[in-house]
Amino acid sequence: MSVLPVFLPLENRPCLVVACAAAPWGATLSKVRALARAGARVTLACDAGPARVREAQDAGASDVVPLDEAGAHIPRQGLAILNSPDQDRVARLGGAIRSQGSWVNVVDQPNASDFIFGALVDRSPVLVAITTGGQAPAAARALRQRLEGLLPGNLGEAVAWSAPVRSALQAAGMDSATRARVWSAFWEHVFSLETSVPLSREGATDPAAFAETWATPPEARLLVLDAPEAPDLLTLRDVRQLSAARTVLADARCLADFRFLFRREARLRTPSAPGYPELREALDDGGLSVWLCRGGERPPADLLEDVRRRGLRVDTPTR
Repeated sequence: MSVLPVFLPLENRPCLVVACAAAPWGATLSKVRALARAGARVTLACDAGPARVREAQDAGASDVVPLDEAGAHIPRQGLAILNSPDQDRVARLGGAIRSQGSWVNVVDQPNASDFIFGALVDRSPVLVAITTGGQAPAAARALRQRLEGLLPGNLGEAVAWSAPVRSALQAAGMDSATRARVWSAFWEHVFSLETSVPLSREGATDPAAFAETWATPPEARLLVLDAPEAPDLLTLRDVRQLSAARTVLADARCLADFRFLFRREARLRTPSAPGYPELREALDDGGLSVWLCRGGERPPADLLEDVRRRGLRVDTPTR
């Protein structure tokens, strides 16, 4: 790991963005917008016409000053972003900024920067930042696009809703082991594609009822899924199902090929005939189990029928 990922509280902190006329304006606006969304007081130093000044203000800049006045707005113990191809200006301003205890980011120059920006998945208050250490920003953006499709659309809402409920459960004297079990089940429901989680006020007003509602994980379910030759050929829904699975059953090669799609806590099992105890154990534990099949091989029909007789749901792909 060449960099340490950290998250900085910037509420009401002064930050400076310096942009030369020759620098990409879109990159300048994106930095202003990111700082402003984090609550910073952003001063933009640039030589821009009225239209761009309005764009900067709409992006969140609290003040826009001429480029030559950048030195008069250097923050103390804050952040500064320099977007300029003029290396002399970057060196001069960068030195002055660092002398005030502030950190400097030079756009597209990670080696000249004290910190770098990552690609951001924003489900506020949930933030997922991705970086390649400045080596391949396009790869970080591509990964962000993939992750955005995997996360529930209401994830931020669920996290914000859970904060007062968490406090209510603690105030009610619920022990830590029970709280951990309840929250584990709750978040498994949130990430499940098969359930809709009602986010009402009842959790905070009646913690006992909330705990009873989420005391058990989602109902046991088996998904039989055809594994393509390459993971990239999976549908988005299939990827989501694999990432949510508690247990994945497949042969050793298939498990290795698709391992990067499974969550870290997932149990990986190779089914063994004739009794297939791995499947029975997975279903007894509850939640989603996925049986990945290759080469047209499927679980025996009598085994699937036995699962259905237990009252459990079995989903099989369409041939």
